[in-house]
Amino acid sequence: MDSRNKCGWTPLHRAMEANVAQLLLNAGADPDARDSVDGSTPLRMLVDSNHGRPHVAQPGSRQGRAVLLMDRQRRRKLAETLLKAGADINSRTEDGWTPLHGAVAAGHIDDVTFLLEKGADPFAQGEFKTTPLQLAVSSGQTAIASLLRKHIAELQLKREGERGQEPFLLTTEPDAR
Repeated sequence: MDSRNKCGWTPLHRAMEANVAQLLLNAGADPDARDSVDGSTPLRMLVDSNHGRPHVAQPGSRQGRAVLLMDRQRRRKLAETLLKAGADINSRTEDGWTPLHGAVAAGHIDDVTFLLEKGADPFAQGEFKTTPLQLAVSSGQTAIASLLRKHIAELQLKREGERGQEPFLLTTEPDAR
C-alpha cells in the first residue's frame, strides 16, 4: 500500500478523491508518508498545489493541473479524510515547512482557514525561521496576512485569559506563546 515511485510518492500522495484516499487508508496507507523530494506528506501536497515544487503544477503535469482544478469542497473533503486518519496537521518538510506554510505560499485562503480551524500552528517556523504570517506579508497576500493576524490575536487573548492575565502585547514571535 505504501509502494513508492521514483519521487517517493505513495498512491495516497496521488489520490485526488476522498473516497479513493479512504480506500487506501483503510488498506493501511500511511497518512503521513513522506516523499523523497522534500519530505512532503499527502496533506502538504494537497494544500501546496502551486508552490512550484517538482511534484505539483509543473507544465504538462497532470497531477498539478488536477490539484489546481480541484474545487475547494473536494480539497476540504480530502483534507478531512487525511486528518481523520491521523495525518499530522503540523508535519514538517525537510525545510521545516508545514501544510499551513504551503497553503499560505499557494495563496489558498480557504485552506489556510481550514487548517487554522483544525489546529494548525500559526507560529510554526520553517526555513530561516519564517512563520506563515511572515510568508504571507512578504508575498503580498494581505487577506491571508489579515486572517493570520486575527487568528494569532485570538489565540493570544485566549491564552492570556486562561492564565488570568490581562491582554497586553500581541506578537507573532513564537516565544510569546
